[in-house]
Amino acid sequence: MCFADIFVINEPWPIASYCGFGYAEASNILNGVTVMHVFQKSEIAITKIHFAATVGSTGQLKRFGPRKYHGLVYKVGGKATYNISGVEFIHAAQTIIYLPKGREYSVLTEDDSSCIAINFDLLEDVALENGALIEPDNPEIYFELFQELEKEWRNRRTGYYLKSMSILYNIIALLVTAASMQDMPQYKYKCLKKAIAYLEDHYTDNTLNIGALAAKCSMSEAYFRRCFKEAYRMSPNQYIKTMRMNRAKDLLKTGLLSISEVAEQVGFSDIYYFSKAFKRFVGMNPTAYKNQAGEI
Repeated sequence: MCFADIFVINEPWPIASYCGFGYAEASNILNGVTVMHVFQKSEIAITKIHFAATVGSTGQLKRFGPRKYHGLVYKVGGKATYNISGVEFIHAAQTIIYLPKGREYSVLTEDDSSCIAINFDLLEDVALENGALIEPDNPEIYFELFQELEKEWRNRRTGYYLKSMSILYNIIALLVTAASMQDMPQYKYKCLKKAIAYLEDHYTDNTLNIGALAAKCSMSEAYFRRCFKEAYRMSPNQYIKTMRMNRAKDLLKTGLLSISEVAEQVGFSDIYYFSKAFKRFVGMNPTAYKNQAGEI
């Protein structure tokens, strides 16, 4: 389990070029990792941003009751020691801490410490035990995003809220993407990136096969399957099927295409096989899904 698991969505997520992600202190790994599996089967939906600001330090120990919101905090400079439900985290410059909703915590900051904090709500809340400390290999990317969000929130110009939501989703997406690759050597990542780029352009091709994807990575098919599952927690075939079914759902929702046309557009030459696969994936047949979507 890893930080990605707190924000993993049901749909496949492309590998970003922002690879590199680690936990800052070995003593915090289990504490941070243990709670991160909670959203593995949920689509993340941010319902509201409550606060985004640069916060200075007082050099004093402060104690807080149960948090009302989820929080992400980027440490700009200095150091702070967090204690979240009895678990201690050292929040140093250029690291990010996740503060779970509903948990009591205390923080002791240095005199010259500063951070950018974002508080937000999620559509689906679950009980989290501890926080997590993240030390990204590319902190400048996150710093720019946290700064941009804080500026939008502070100036409150037209469209600021939508822009703020977009930036926060971007931050979470980068964390998820980087975390999903944290245990994978760089050479494997680079190889898989070639296959993913090809797959995203050709996933509806019914002649697509795993051997061809493996060849693009100069890997044997067996080794490619193993590396792929290590990175995405699903087989290449499951990944392709997920992409096809998510696309089929979108096409059916439009109400503009017949079932056979949708099947053809997502790479199925046999409408009956498509219907059976769709029902296994979604829980209802394409016709029922199309009718239900039309009623919304």
